[in-house]
Amino acid sequence: MSKVNVVEYSGTAIQLEAKTGLSVMQILRDNDIAGIIADCGGNLSCATCHVYVEESWLARCRRRTRMNGQCWNACFHRKQIVA
Repeated sequence: MSKVNVVEYSGTAIQLEAKTGLSVMQILRDNDIAGIIADCGGNLSCATCHVYVEESWLARCRRRTRMNGQCWNACFHRKQIVA
């Protein structure tokens, strides 16, 4: 098991147990974290669930795919990202 640290919209910090192999969206949805709509079920087509990764962790993440980029560009409530 891994841990996922979440900061909710309210500013509340939560640490979740995370089963290896699940996406962050699945972990947050399964733990009823507010704001994770997951309309598309994790098929990269709605941009309702996205995360902000601290820069110190970026090297551990996979690079953004073309599809990720298209969803991200269509998302109206986003911050500037690197990659």
